[in-house]
Amino acid sequence: MTNKKENIDKTISFIDEAVSIIKSNDNFYNPKLFLKSMKIINYALGIAMLPYYPSKMTFQTYSDPIETLEFDVIKSLVKNKDKNIYAKQYENISESFDKDVKIIGISIVSRTQILAALTLAYILKKTTNAKILLGGLRLTKIQEDLSSNTEIFNDFCDYILLGNGEKSIVKFADFIAGKIKISEVPGLLYKSANGKIIHNKIKTDFNFSDISNLSLDGLNLSDYFAPEVVMPIENSKGCYWNGCTICNAYKHYPKYNIKTVEKMFTDLKQLKEQGINHFRFSDNALPPQFLSKLADKIIENKLDIKFCAYARLEKEFTYNELLKLNKAGLYLVSWGLESASDKIIKIMNKGINISEAEKILQNSAKCGIFNKVNFLFGVFSESYSEGLKSIKFYEKNIDICDISSKGTFRLFNDIPLYKLLKKYNIKLLPNSNKFGYQYEFTDPICSKTQTEQFINKMIEIDDKYKKNSLMLTDLQDDFLFLYVGKYGREYI
Repeated sequence: MTNKKENIDKTISFIDEAVSIIKSNDNFYNPKLFLKSMKIINYALGIAMLPYYPSKMTFQTYSDPIETLEFDVIKSLVKNKDKNIYAKQYENISESFDKDVKIIGISIVSRTQILAALTLAYILKKTTNAKILLGGLRLTKIQEDLSSNTEIFNDFCDYILLGNGEKSIVKFADFIAGKIKISEVPGLLYKSANGKIIHNKIKTDFNFSDISNLSLDGLNLSDYFAPEVVMPIENSKGCYWNGCTICNAYKHYPKYNIKTVEKMFTDLKQLKEQGINHFRFSDNALPPQFLSKLADKIIENKLDIKFCAYARLEKEFTYNELLKLNKAGLYLVSWGLESASDKIIKIMNKGINISEAEKILQNSAKCGIFNKVNFLFGVFSESYSEGLKSIKFYEKNIDICDISSKGTFRLFNDIPLYKLLKKYNIKLLPNSNKFGYQYEFTDPICSKTQTEQFINKMIEIDDKYKKNSLMLTDLQDDFLFLYVGKYGREYI
């Protein structure tokens, strides 16, 4: 007990110094100081979360006490100050808003944001006169359930905006100002005077190049836990391939929408002029030809930036193209390999060739680009021998797979594979989650235990070959990118 108390006391005394090190340009790039500071911060977060067990929080992750995504479960947790850290944190949040604010919008993009966002919405709806507007991709994905959920309008919001919000949010503001009718706001979900939920049709027909650049107005960038900001920037909607059976992009973004090269370059240049030097392209993937033209524009205009991106392993990513991209500022790529099995690649309809993928990774490494390779285990009918092919591929190419993401396949009701349950003899387990759209299932060929074994084998390979690394590969992606940009791929 004494040792634990001493550790807590030491953490409290060192936490301010640890935060200042993370924000310091010199100390951040000192691996020993940086990793020590991150350890202190994560330990402090662990202490802070003890009263809210089983919730856990680290600098990179958060797990809430929601066992099932049922609306009643979430609703009860929103009000529970003993289990919900946000209930206390947001208690007086309304004091941060001007009394004449008419609209407060809250976006829910991921599973981990649900409790925080709905707690915030619940408190603001009770304590302000503003109209509470919920939105975000997570809600768009469960729009069928929301269309029959009157309680969410009673307790959490006045309106829900579904689909792309870039233009419909402007229409919504026009409605609040009395300029247009409520029926003219695309994608709006609302409760009518007679209690019936109305769902306006979602519109996707807009030109992404017409959308304004990111605004940094009101943002104090020095508040971020890093000496340099890595700015996420979206340049497209959907996916140019749009064929993977494990992905739902086809449904929510049926038409691929991408900025022009000129628009993207102008946006980057404007943000550079405001002091942003590092960018994370948050797109599902950008076409090789588009990136090539962008690289030409960046090099031609001597725009000194660094960026990372997600990409498909397309044959167009030749050595010369990758070399040019690196010269333009591409230092880290997250590649969507998923599997080294031709059979599984075909089931996922990835449209890539394993041999070509290996060559691309080799050329990328030669060009100084840091390779993050994404693997996915547990896809329908993945036998032990098929999964083992990914394990062997990773071990064979450990020198060019700088870091790997080891994921477990999750079955959602809006992906093409969901329609092929009978073909692969998949049995769904009972699911009562009304605020979720993920399904648990049993596969006669691939069990959960087998999937866990594959992931453990990947971890064993990491331990075997990367014992003497700086351990920086365990970092949050943006921190890893900053280190790669500072020191280069070989240093990491």
